[in-house]
Amino acid sequence: MALFGLQLVITIVVACLLQKLGVYYSFGRWLICQRLVRYLHPTDEQLRKYSSAPPHSGGGNRNSRRNNERNSNNGHLETFTVSKRSNIHLKMSKIDPIDVIQLHYFTDYKWLVDFSIATIVVFCLDDIYFALFTTKEQYNLSIIWLTLACAFTLKVLISLSSLYFTGGDESSGERSLCVVFGFIFLVLSMIILIVDENILEFGLTGAFDSFTDGTQQLLGNITFVENSSSPISEMGFKLCLASSCSFMSALLVFPCFRFARMHLDSLKYASSRPLLQVLLHVNFVSPLLVLFLWIKPIARDYIVPDNDSILTSGLFDNVRLIAMLCSSCLRLSLILVYLQAYLNMAHEKIEDMKKETGRITNIEIQKTVARVFYYLCVVTIQYITPSIMLIMLTIMLKSLGVLALLQQ
Repeated sequence: MALFGLQLVITIVVACLLQKLGVYYSFGRWLICQRLVRYLHPTDEQLRKYSSAPPHSGGGNRNSRRNNERNSNNGHLETFTVSKRSNIHLKMSKIDPIDVIQLHYFTDYKWLVDFSIATIVVFCLDDIYFALFTTKEQYNLSIIWLTLACAFTLKVLISLSSLYFTGGDESSGERSLCVVFGFIFLVLSMIILIVDENILEFGLTGAFDSFTDGTQQLLGNITFVENSSSPISEMGFKLCLASSCSFMSALLVFPCFRFARMHLDSLKYASSRPLLQVLLHVNFVSPLLVLFLWIKPIARDYIVPDNDSILTSGLFDNVRLIAMLCSSCLRLSLILVYLQAYLNMAHEKIEDMKKETGRITNIEIQKTVARVFYYLCVVTIQYITPSIMLIMLTIMLKSLGVLALLQQ
């Protein structure tokens, strides 16, 4: 208790609240049930109005009628066809909490969002505690929460990507795309990691020196041998980083594709709202703008030309931290706009179907509409996981003492 002090009390209280109240009060469930509207699939009775099949009469259709009755008695769905050019109208309905329970990956989405909120709360309370009672003898317990949040985010991404590798021949295209992009980003990562530190400010040289000193000290304490050599060379260290970046890139391939598609749809629905369009564009290009802050000839050499400038080097590091947080928070704040654009895909698919010729079964129409809502939580996970992981890593960078957010 003396080692953690009040931090342990905060952790226990937040963990108990997360476990006991999470079943009844969930921010993740409230988020997707707040203002989102979904399209209901047409019922069989509604689709029969557009079916041009002749009535069941005469001896020729008696067997067909008997088959339909037999299928209905056996619990099978009755199947009939309608013209693709039928004037089908979809009804809209507000999403209720009872509707989201059946959604694919709803439990993982709900736990990820609620645990991330709890992690932010623990971090803020611990940070206030350290600000009021400065002590060097206590370990920051919020680091464990941040690490677990990153681990849960990575676990959900791996679970989604594993579906492409266990889906058989139907997922061969997605599986190949993940592998190809993984190798492409492996090559790009190795190219970027050999760039000089005067161009890209990744601090890999200092990181490797710190890693070497730490491992040598640890090995010295275990083996009681002084001046133990590092277990990995600098090239091996960079190769491990490149492999990690390649693995993360393979996991984020389809979330990036999904985000790009939702961005285009959101711009289409926001055509009459100029301010929202500006926010959508800023949200789309903000990761690239933040990345420019780590290119030394573009950012630091111009913003901090010398030690006598108004913006010091330490304050510039804080600006980069704040820029990452702002970019992630902006993306999370626009989540309802993007999710509504995704839900509108059901209407767009029906409108595109009306432009085709031929006939389609009632089951296929209903699946086309219902599938959009069924994968809502999957799309939400793909949208929020990059931002959640970036926020947690940024806070961890600050909590570990590498940078102080309010140091100057």
